This record gives sequence, structure tokens and C-alpha cells, in this order.
Amino acid sequence: MDYKKIYNLIIEKAKSEKRIKNSNFYYESHHIIPKCLGGEGKTTEWKTHPNIVLLTAKEHFIAHLLLCEIHPNEKKLKFALWGMCNQDRNGKRYKVNSRRYERIRDDYAKLISETYKGRLGHNKGKPNPKTALSKIGIPRPDLSERNRLRKGIPKNLPKGYVSPLKGIKQSDELIKKRAEAKKRNGKCVLQFDLDGNFLKKYDCMIDAYNWMKDNNIKGDIRSNLSNRTKKAGGFIWKYE
Repeated sequence: MDYKKIYNLIIEKAKSEKRIKNSNFYYESHHIIPKCLGGEGKTTEWKTHPNIVLLTAKEHFIAHLLLCEIHPNEKKLKFALWGMCNQDRNGKRYKVNSRRYERIRDDYAKLISETYKGRLGHNKGKPNPKTALSKIGIPRPDLSERNRLRKGIPKNLPKGYVSPLKGIKQSDELIKKRAEAKKRNGKCVLQFDLDGNFLKKYDCMIDAYNWMKDNNIKGDIRSNLSNRTKKAGGFIWKYE
């Protein structure tokens, strides 16, 4: 069978019809010469680029089937075909019969096996900081230390090492400074009643929470600000 001739007939038919994308017909942009074979152009340039043509969903799938037959050694074409068998950009599968699906799946499995053969996993051979430290008698480090040790344990780490910040309580002054910095960087919060009437403006969400706490009012302001709930504490809250 002359796969290339059939492929060219599909492309010429699509070109001759001078197709356009609109609400009446569903078309998909297709590279006539695939990008993996040197083809150029973006799918959004279907109006002007000579290498882009509009195909129906069925034509697009058949075109990729033919390309895999025309270029049997091109791996990227087979990856693209397998992707079309499972999900397109609209979240719908291209329906194929069981025999054809099995053949495409076998080709894909062989490609994956060849691609990753002999390749180590991304964390293969890297020590787990928690278990590796416990083996040499070192306490589990703090979160900041775990991040520092993520790529391996430093060779000069002494036995019995404990983070210098572990167990140290932060001063009230430092906590207050951090709270003030959050206020300066935060957004102003506006308070409305359930009828939409403006009541009060707060410098940040923390001030609004403190007001609710002082008045023994319960509610999740954050959820209301992100539109997950309609109200919080009997009020409507919005960012300025």
C-alpha cells in the first residue's frame, strides 16, 4: 500500500477546501511535515503558514497513522500517536478498534523500554537524610537542615551533630517584626454585611482575624476571600 500517496491525498483535500475554524465545524491543526522531521510553524498559524493544515479529528488520526507507516523508525511520531489514542487537548480519546490499539500500545511499550533501559531513577543511589543520619547516631535534623541535606550528607558532618537553632525560642521582638512585615506586604481587607453594605477596612487579613477573635466570632475569612464560601462569621469579606 502506498501510504505516502494516501497521506498526500488527505492533505490536498484539506487544502482545496480552504477550511477555517469556527463554531460550525471542528478542525485540528496539523503539521504537514512533522516538527521531528524538520517541519516548521505553530499550530496557531493555520491561516498563513504553508506547513499547517486543518484536518477533522478522524483525518488527523489517520494522518498520524500513515506517518508512522511512512517513517517507521521515528520514535516521536509513535509517541504522538499513542498520545492521540489516550487523550487529545479537549480531554476526549480518539476511538480505535482493539487490534489497532494493541499494536500501537506494543510499539509504545517497546519505545519506553528502549528509552529508559539502563537509566537510573532520579533518586537512585542518593541517601535518604532521615534514615542515613539515624544509622550513624545523628538526630533527625530540622526542616531547613533536611533541605540542605537533600542531595547527600556532607562528609564533614560530625557525629552527634545537632542544628544550632534547634530548641532556641524566638524573641517576642522578632515575632512582632515578622508580623509587621506581613502586614506591610499584605492586601487590605474590606468587611461588608450580608446586604453588601460596607462596614470597615482592615490593613491585612490578620487584623480582621484579630477583630473576630476579640468579639468571639468564628469563621474562615481566607475561604471567603478566595470565593470558596459565601460568608465568614456572618459577614462578607473582600480584598481591596
